[in-house]
Amino acid sequence: MRSPNMRIFRLSLVMLSVYSPIVHSQTLLGFPKRHKDIDKEGLVGIVRRYTDELKTLREKVEDLQCRTSSTDIYFHAWKYATVDNIPGGTTIVYDRVITNKGNGYNRITGKFTAPRGGAFVFTWTAVTTDYHSINLHLYVNGKRIGVAQADSLTGSQNSSGSNTAVVELKEGDIVRVVCGVWGGTSKHRLHGDAHSSFSGWAL
Repeated sequence: MRSPNMRIFRLSLVMLSVYSPIVHSQTLLGFPKRHKDIDKEGLVGIVRRYTDELKTLREKVEDLQCRTSSTDIYFHAWKYATVDNIPGGTTIVYDRVITNKGNGYNRITGKFTAPRGGAFVFTWTAVTTDYHSINLHLYVNGKRIGVAQADSLTGSQNSSGSNTAVVELKEGDIVRVVCGVWGGTSKHRLHGDAHSSFSGWAL
């Protein structure tokens, strides 16, 4: 906690910073230099005006800082366990959340709900393993935006695919990653252990 003397000292500095340019301007305009000849009533009015303006500016800065900090939105999550035989139309739940500023992403449902409107970037990665495939679609509400595809149907190697989309959202819009139908449900495998991820952030 600041001491009373420190608060008085800081207040004196503020008043000096306001008072000095006013006296200087009066001198330049031809007002008498002696303190007793200065128009005290006019000076008090000017100081009050500057004080009001300073208060207004400070309130605007505080409001801007608050709004800026509250609009930071970003998240990153990845899949913990490998999942086989995923039915088409299933929402992929990335259950390991690394960051979730703004709390837009729900690790239970796998859905991102826009806390506010604006432009957003989303990126999602799909990894599959030997003799399997995965086809992941990004949906905004009911509209498909993009696809990330990984195919290892013909071999025992791992395969990955990723995509990025920039979209304009309204507050409350829902973004999710959905498994598509490709290669047969029995062949759908999404590799976990942080290999498959879902991220997004506001611009």
